[in-house]
Amino acid sequence: MKFSIIRLVVVIAALMSIPVAAQGALIAQYNFDGNSLANSASASYSPLTVIGVPPDLSGNVYNSDGNNSNYLEVAPAVGGAATYTVSVWVWTDVADQGGFKGIFANADSPSDNNSWQMDSHNGVFRLVGKDSGADNFGAVIPGVWNNLILTKEQPGDLGKLYLNGVLVNADIGANPGGLQEFRIGINRNSDNSFLGLIDNVQIWDTLEDPAAIYAAGHGIPEPATGALALLALGALARRRRIA
Repeated sequence: MKFSIIRLVVVIAALMSIPVAAQGALIAQYNFDGNSLANSASASYSPLTVIGVPPDLSGNVYNSDGNNSNYLEVAPAVGGAATYTVSVWVWTDVADQGGFKGIFANADSPSDNNSWQMDSHNGVFRLVGKDSGADNFGAVIPGVWNNLILTKEQPGDLGKLYLNGVLVNADIGANPGGLQEFRIGINRNSDNSFLGLIDNVQIWDTLEDPAAIYAAGHGIPEPATGALALLALGALARRRRIA
């Protein structure tokens, strides 16, 4: 009996030592931990560059202030990707901010090839592409974190949209194109900025499971309504982040 227990322990230890297969290549993650603009995933993408005034990263999130002169970007451009998953977490206490309030923009002009943006537009989260037009993720729900995900597989795929892990659009109508230079907190025209919090921007060069991404969360406790002012004071603590 004692020998059997020892063998069982040895087998369990051996199984625990087997490497677990990687889920996919996470090539960029901007989680703003420690007030940092660095890419915590890999060297594939550069750290974020500040445009305008130094950003408010209190609470380990990016506080997008709604000022068109202030945003973040990756520069220089980084080249395309045939297959990818882009996940962005957003929070606001203003449901309808008006039109074209940029959250995540690929390229810096609507006329650029492969250009598209995630935005808040008249109370709705959208994806707007150069060739595909506008497609909705769903209504902006103030006072909670929302997870916006775009997936694209290979050059001919038309892309899919997910809100909080749930598929809301299986065909956005046109190929969104490969990832290029991207920006956070502003639209492609540089004339409409999102007002709210943006966190844990993640990019894979593979297809990932949106339900699993949403279930993993983003690592920030749920702010109360009006918590932007508290965040500015650094009053929000970060929970342990799951990459």
